Amino acid sequence: MQFLKTSFLLLSTLILFSQCAINGILREDEDVFRGESRNRLETTAAPIENRTGVCNVNNYYVHTSGNGGTSDLTLYTEIVKETENFVLEPEIYIQIDKHIIKKRIERLDQGMLPESESNADNPIPSLNIALNNANNGAPNRDYFRLHFDEDDIEKIRRGLDIRFRYYYGPHTVTIRVNRVQMEKLKRLVSGKM
Repeated sequence: MQFLKTSFLLLSTLILFSQCAINGILREDEDVFRGESRNRLETTAAPIENRTGVCNVNNYYVHTSGNGGTSDLTLYTEIVKETENFVLEPEIYIQIDKHIIKKRIERLDQGMLPESESNADNPIPSLNIALNNANNGAPNRDYFRLHFDEDDIEKIRRGLDIRFRYYYGPHTVTIRVNRVQMEKLKRLVSGKM
């Protein structure tokens, strides 16, 4: 009987934790170094499409407001891929209700081992990537960020549905912000933490 209680408690905790990450975690920080308030929302979502090679997308929305009344929204994204895929194209599309916004991303890191850490016996870099992935079994990751302007932020405040579209060569990857994430995102950009 004790085993069942322990198992149930562990399972309940895991489900609760996974729902927090999926539905978003809001965090509020005061950055005394920059003299600003940094609020962020962390979300995780799986692509709508099947067989894209993308496991999940982790979004970190950061809303900052400074002493001068300035406000900024930056999205940091980590795309976790099963295997080496086509290269992520430099533009993504964001659909907020019926409005489609094209944004250019700023790539932060490709998420693979540097050339010096790759298999030195193999002179072909693409094979080094494949060998590294086969050897360590770790997924590949793409990291980038983009900035939202005031018009974009206003669309988010009024919006009901947001979708992000990424392109990996012939593959499309669409991430939909769920209802709970959308409510938290609106709270974030409205400063109602």
